[in-house]
Amino acid sequence: MDRQRGFSLVEMLVVVGLVSGALLALGAVRGTQAPRVHAAALGLQAALAEAKALAASNARAVGSGATVSVVPEQAGTVVAVYASRPIAGNRAPSSDAGFPPQRFDVAMNLGGASAAQPFAIFVSSSGYASVAPGYAYNPLAPVFLSADPGCDEAAGVTITIGDGAAGETHPLDCRETQYEAETATIARSGG
Repeated sequence: MDRQRGFSLVEMLVVVGLVSGALLALGAVRGTQAPRVHAAALGLQAALAEAKALAASNARAVGSGATVSVVPEQAGTVVAVYASRPIAGNRAPSSDAGFPPQRFDVAMNLGGASAAQPFAIFVSSSGYASVAPGYAYNPLAPVFLSADPGCDEAAGVTITIGDGAAGETHPLDCRETQYEAETATIARSGG
């Protein structure tokens, strides 16, 4: 006669102990990264991936490409993705690109700048990124740049994300529009 059997209390404690140990080990490996700082890095990585896909999909459109706008606010940063690039001769970027603006409770700075300033990353239909420091795209009153700002590949482009207690600096590969949130220089403030 078959007998159905559930887990005993001892078996459950063993399973809970193993899962807890695995989570503690994972925490030790990832413990150098502040959760909201890293979540923001992953959010920016997702925005750039969306912009790259959007730019590739609208390659035949006038003003093809996409824009990732990074704008500081009083207590954080807003990241948004728009179709097209606001460069003279292009159409105004659409405010509805399928990636709604995301607000992060961290500061995002281009090139390790100490003061929060807006910046934009323009992605061409071929997948190349150019960077416009100090530029904040406003879909209600778009300001067009006279030319593509390009990318200083020789010096390298980095984006620093921080919350006052911890920070991460990530490289941006302009040729491939690659921003790897897992590749970071991590810093912690004393406190």
